[in-house]
Amino acid sequence: GQGDIDSLFGGPEPVVEERPRRGLEALFGGAVRYERLPMLEIVVDRLARLLTTSIRKFTADNAEVVIDRIRPVRVGAFLDTVTLPALIGVIRIEEWDGYCLATLDSKLIGSIVDILLGGRRNALQPIEGRPYTPIERTFVEKLVSVVTQDLSRAFEVVAPATFRLERFEITPGYALITKPTASAVTFRAEITMEGRGGTVDFLLPYAAIEPVRDLLSQEVLGRKQGGDSIWRNHLI
Repeated sequence: GQGDIDSLFGGPEPVVEERPRRGLEALFGGAVRYERLPMLEIVVDRLARLLTTSIRKFTADNAEVVIDRIRPVRVGAFLDTVTLPALIGVIRIEEWDGYCLATLDSKLIGSIVDILLGGRRNALQPIEGRPYTPIERTFVEKLVSVVTQDLSRAFEVVAPATFRLERFEITPGYALITKPTASAVTFRAEITMEGRGGTVDFLLPYAAIEPVRDLLSQEVLGRKQGGDSIWRNHLI
């Protein structure tokens, strides 16, 4: 019978099941898996409040900042979705020895230049293919310096971090701060200023936040104390 034949030749050929992907194969071979970081969500909420106050002071206008949810993405896919013309700020995180990106769209750049030059709310649209002028880049650099200061303040609840603008890029390929297949998280800040405004898209590679990933993954950061650190140091 068939049973005797199978036993004689070692049994039927075993069914080989596809093994699950693990480690780097799972990270780079399939879809981007989002690692939930509760403290990062708190940092982003704090950043929205800080930016609202700072941009109101910077523009002397009634500004409002709303940040969309955090999403997983690959670095290359993020750069492919950048709508030109835009300015991509390459920002260094000094204590963590890493980089992140802040991409300002053309609507926001036009609105900031218009406001700081005292123009009307006419929603300036940049001409396609025209490079940004030195005056426009100067205004945007000042705005990004405000953004980096607020990023540093927002991350204070987790760990000391100094965000500094290193350079601007207008070509997404030149803003590649790590491998295109590297995993990252992104979130968008919607900035409105009485009928005008735009967006800033942030990109944080997982490699950049690796030094504090354990802290970001905590539900409650118990080791940090609340209150004003200056007064606390005086009392000590």
